[in-house]
Formats: sequence, structure tokens, C-alpha cells
Amino acid sequence: MNSPLLIVGASVRAAAESAVQAGFQPFAIDLFNDLDLTRLADCRLSANYPFDLPELTNVFPPMPFVYTGALENYPDVIEQISQRHHLLGNPPETIQKIRDPFQLRDLLSTASFPTTDLLPDHAPPQDVENWLIKPIPSGHGMQIRSATKSTAKSGEYYQRRIVGTSIGALFLSNGESCQLIGAHQHLTATQVDPAQPFLFYGAYAPVELSNQTTTAIRNLGELLVRETGLTGLFGCDFMISDDVPYLLEVNPRYTA
Repeated sequence: MNSPLLIVGASVRAAAESAVQAGFQPFAIDLFNDLDLTRLADCRLSANYPFDLPELTNVFPPMPFVYTGALENYPDVIEQISQRHHLLGNPPETIQKIRDPFQLRDLLSTASFPTTDLLPDHAPPQDVENWLIKPIPSGHGMQIRSATKSTAKSGEYYQRRIVGTSIGALFLSNGESCQLIGAHQHLTATQVDPAQPFLFYGAYAPVELSNQTTTAIRNLGELLVRETGLTGLFGCDFMISDDVPYLLEVNPRYTA
């Protein structure tokens, strides 16, 4: 039998397919239990995502596990699962370092990387038309909106708009250094759902980037690994403006 691997997250079908191709036997828990997933893996359906994940994982014998989409917003759930199953990926202490936008900005600024302008929820900008409101626990572009339409609430922050191209970059890290695997361009819901214009609608690749931009993205990935200990697969979202990559967020796991 191939080595077992437990995969948990909102939707794990792509990760399960990758696991099979890599020689693993996947066990899966997500929100959908798609038919193609059930053909690949022993599956369980989460009815109270993500809070029932620790209990659901207890039905499986101890094995290595990975998490996928947006579960980094629930580090306590990851910690609970880790008490039975061995985490392959980034633990809560690493998540805390890279998911706080202000800590991330300070890290980049100290290393002389370009950064986006940020403001906390209690300090709205004067020129609101140039700013977005974003949630700190984020995923798929949900709940991002223009600052002209509302004010930030607790758990949100202001980020200055950057005009450019939205891309994602995927890295593979051994915890000490990393390899830039490739980049893709994001598709958003601007033309599909005007109420949520920043919603993630998929991506396409390959994307042609200048040598300057590629080098900057590669160097930024190396910085993140050195300073935070990121390991395994991780993704970074950028706005590219005049060949300068502005880091928006880090996704510390197998990405969409």
C-alpha cells in the first residue's frame, strides 16, 4: 500500500489528485466530497467546517497530514489535529508571522523590499477613494471592498490601492531555502459579481514576467523562508506595477 496522507481543508480534491500522482494514498475531509474525490480517497464530509475537523480526523489512524485552502485562518484547529497526526507544513507559530499584514509589512520594509501602505481599523484614511478594506483572516478575495463604501471593522485593515496586474507565485521550501516554481495571473469576479469584485475566480499560466520582477519575487521568497521558517509548498499574491512586485499576502500551504 502507498504511504497514507491525510488532507483537510475547504476543498481538497486537487491536492488529493496530486497526492495520488506522487505515490500517496490520500484520506480526505472537506466540505464537498466530490465524486472524483471519493474515487481517490477515503473521505469524510465536514458539516461544521472547520470546527469539526479535529473530531473527524480522529477516525483515521495517526498519519502525516497537510491542510489546504484558508485553514491557516484557524491555527487552533491545525494545532488540535497536530496532536494526533504529524503536520507536514507550517505550524501556527509560522502562520502568525506571515498572516499579520503589519508584521509582514515591517519584515519587508526592514529588508528594503517595496511595501503597500496599511492603516489599522481605527485610523481611516482621508483619501478613502484610494484605499481598500480587507479582512485579516482572508481567503479567496472574500469581503474585500472599497473604503468608499464603508469603514473598517475590528479584524479588518486599510490597504492603499495599487494599479497593476494581480499574480500569484508558488514556492517549494525545505525550511532553509526555497525554489520559485512558477507564476500565474488571477481572474477576479469584476465582470461576474459586481458586489464582490475582488473574489477569486481562478487563474491561468504561464505568465511572462520580466527578469527584474522574477528576481525580486525569488528574493522575496527566500527572505520569507529565512525569517519565518516557511516550509513545503506556499504561495504569495502580488500586484505587479511597473515591474515592481508588491506582496499582498502569503498562503502557507497547497494553493488553489
